[in-house]
Amino acid sequence: MKTVTIRFYGSLNKLIPKNKEQWLTCPLRDSRSVKDVVESLGIPHTEIGRVLVDGGGVSSSRNLLPGEKVEIFPAFIDVEEVIQGITPPSMPCKFILDVHLGTLAKYLRALGIDTLYDSSYEDEEIASISLRENRTILTRDRGILKRKEVVNGYLIRSQKTMIQLKEVFINFPPEVKVFSRCMKCNGMLVSVSKAEILHTLAPLTRNYYNEFYRCSSCETIYWKGGHWERMNRSLETFLSDLEEYKKT
Repeated sequence: MKTVTIRFYGSLNKLIPKNKEQWLTCPLRDSRSVKDVVESLGIPHTEIGRVLVDGGGVSSSRNLLPGEKVEIFPAFIDVEEVIQGITPPSMPCKFILDVHLGTLAKYLRALGIDTLYDSSYEDEEIASISLRENRTILTRDRGILKRKEVVNGYLIRSQKTMIQLKEVFINFPPEVKVFSRCMKCNGMLVSVSKAEILHTLAPLTRNYYNEFYRCSSCETIYWKGGHWERMNRSLETFLSDLEEYKKT
């Protein structure tokens, strides 16, 4: 049987079940590209960074020949172990998230980052919107990122929201504008006078708050109450910790 040997580096080893940090022998049937072989091992093509074949740099679309030795480096920086020389690919800093990342979507929107999310999205729809609107897919589902039409995507590693947020921020350079977007629908928030919305407010809110914002899309009303204060403290802590991480 014709074969190639392949080795993964850095965070890519977390995406394969065994033989980590070792050379793997893979069957080579017909003409198979680097991308095809890597995806057959469970790693989406969006995770492929630098590729070396017998020591020389090649594209992931390059077809492999029997006996060749392939080295695959990650496209993204690992939050736990930074691999020197890894530069995240240039991808859009506006996102579309899959059904598993609703809480992450809320935090990204709270930081003012253009983030589409709907629990009813199917994989095909996510891929289509990503391509049409030039959005980066954030997902915990490898299957979405293996779709041929997907160009920009990142596989979220952690199950913890704040670590997921950190993954996004160290691999993409989003512009932060805290509390400029609606956390429900992603619409932009605009200042609105208390008098204009007085009839919609609960008695305690009407009595204790004077500064209000309204979503330009879904018209949800926001004010700086207890929920805002808790979220703001969480975001301030996250941004402070992120700056410390960048210094290490």
